[in-house]
Amino acid sequence: MYTGIAKTRKRSIELHDIKAIRHYKTDNLRLAFARDMFLFSFFTQGMSFVDMSYLEKKDVANGHIIYRRKKTGQKIIIKLTEEIEEIIRRNPSNTQKYLLPIIGKENGKERNQKRYRQNEVNNNLKKISEELHLSKPLTMYVARHSWASLAYSN
Repeated sequence: MYTGIAKTRKRSIELHDIKAIRHYKTDNLRLAFARDMFLFSFFTQGMSFVDMSYLEKKDVANGHIIYRRKKTGQKIIIKLTEEIEEIIRRNPSNTQKYLLPIIGKENGKERNQKRYRQNEVNNNLKKISEELHLSKPLTMYVARHSWASLAYSN
């Protein structure tokens, strides 16, 4: 039985890969949405998909996104950049409450909607990584790790 600490595999990608994703063009709305959610996470300091899902329109004020992490309750304040604003404009929510179109209906089944959309986004991110010939498959988790790795190295 191994009781030591196993080295986890690197989940981040390099800055040139982030730039390739940023410049990725497609007419496929699902792929474009996946690209935008990946970049939104990256541009918002590696925001988790669950936190993105439950972001509310009221969380955006005075040039910032202010929210509490679902997992820890920690208050996070992120400066609203042009890139983030553009992603929000391209992906309007059809609900009164939520900022991003991840949860489509406020009906008590938000968790199921979030899970379905996360699977869909991750599957489409894998297609994007194949099209761009990236060295590893993309997931929303890769966006989080990439932001953290690049922030740490800078």
